Amino acid sequence: MDWQDDHRFLKVAFDTTVQSDYARFEIQYGNVLRPTTRNTNVDKAKFEVLNHKFTDLSETRSGVAILNDGKYAISVNGSQMRLSLHKGGTRPDFTGDHGRHKVVYSFLPHTGSFSAQNVIKPAYELNVPAVVGRGGYEAVALAVPEKDNIIVESIKPCEDNEKAFIARLYEAEGTYTVTGVKLAPGAKKAQITNMLEEVIETADTDSLEFRPFEIKTIKISY
Repeated sequence: MDWQDDHRFLKVAFDTTVQSDYARFEIQYGNVLRPTTRNTNVDKAKFEVLNHKFTDLSETRSGVAILNDGKYAISVNGSQMRLSLHKGGTRPDFTGDHGRHKVVYSFLPHTGSFSAQNVIKPAYELNVPAVVGRGGYEAVALAVPEKDNIIVESIKPCEDNEKAFIARLYEAEGTYTVTGVKLAPGAKKAQITNMLEEVIETADTDSLEFRPFEIKTIKISY
C-alpha cells in the first residue's frame, strides 16, 4: 500500500458464519481465549486485542483462522474478524506512517476444531517460508517430536559445549502430552536444562512429559 493519510485506521474484515463464545489468540509459547461478545464493560474494553501469528475462531467440526507475519492487533466481535493493518498517526513524527508498506496475511478455513496441525503449523509456514535456491541439499532434522502439538521453537548452538546444541520445545494446544522425540543420527545423550542451559536431569527422549503450554530446553550432545 502507498499510505499518505493521517488520523485514519485501516482494518481488513472477514464476516464468517462461525458461532463461538470465544476466539483463540496466539501469544508467545501459547494462546489465550477471549470472549467474542460485548456483554460487559470488560468485554467492551477488548475491542482490539493482541495476536501474534494467528487468531482462530472455531466450532467443534470446523473453523477459520487469520494468519499474519507482523500485524499484531485484531478485533473479533461475534463472528466477524478484523485484522488491523495500518494507522495514520502523527506523533511524534508527522510523516512516520507515510510511504509504501507491505502486509502479509492469510484467511484460513479449516476442517475440524483448533489444533496444531490445522492452525499453528500453517501459521509457522507463513512466517518462515521455504527458502528456494539452486543446487541440491538434503537437510537432517535435529529433533522431531512424535506428537503434532509439541513444537520445536528454536535450535541453537550450546553456549558452553562445542559438541552439543540446544532444542527448545513447547506444548502448543494447552493439553497434557507425553511424546517421544526423534534425534538426529549421531546424538549421544539428551539432558533437560533451565533457560541458562544449566543441566537439571537426563532427558528420556522416548517419553517426554509436557504440561499444558510447558516449555522444555534440551541439551543434545553428539
